[in-house]
Amino acid sequence: MKRLIALPALLVLLLAGCTEQDSDAAAAQADIAENSQMQALEQAKEAGLLTDEAEEPALLTAQEAANLLTKALDTDAYTVQLTDIQLEVGGSEDGAHAFFVFDVQTASGSVVGQAAVDQQTGETYRYLGEGTLEALESLCQTDAGETCDWEGAYESPILVGLEILQADPHSFEYRFSDGTAGNADITGSTAKSQDGEMNFLYSDDIVTVVGGGMTGNYSRKIAV
Repeated sequence: MKRLIALPALLVLLLAGCTEQDSDAAAAQADIAENSQMQALEQAKEAGLLTDEAEEPALLTAQEAANLLTKALDTDAYTVQLTDIQLEVGGSEDGAHAFFVFDVQTASGSVVGQAAVDQQTGETYRYLGEGTLEALESLCQTDAGETCDWEGAYESPILVGLEILQADPHSFEYRFSDGTAGNADITGSTAKSQDGEMNFLYSDDIVTVVGGGMTGNYSRKIAV
């Protein structure tokens, strides 16, 4: 009877030993698999097949943006003043970029226009309003002493008419074919409506309008 009782006990011990060995073997296999995966990933990175996730780019501070803009203007004739305009421009491919918007002023404090600086790339632009950016050079070419002949009849590609009556070098009256009308103050080749809703840019017989629901390019109509 003692031998019969001892035999099951021996079987239990043997089974327990097998279970521990199986667990150890499974853990060893898992370690081998994990190490193999890590080695494969490292080799793939070294071969250029994998790259680390892109880190969020550091954004410019307002002062850094102001310094870049001052350098881009390349003249002592203007100073820049940060505005409280919150501007984001961009599509779905590279995401929207945030911009600082500055008033560009003459030494006397007259605002000749606005400029925007990309907080991510540092690129500088002229800002016409309503998210519209242009080359900064067009702002640099604006001179408060420059005079433009704004007066005339203009038309957009979708046949919206614009008539400008310029009584003096400093202001003009505008009227669109839909009835929108008002007065604008002129600064060189740019103008701003007195209600602050529209910006005008004159260049080569084309008036670019931004704001007031009338955004577009209006070409001078040739009299026949």
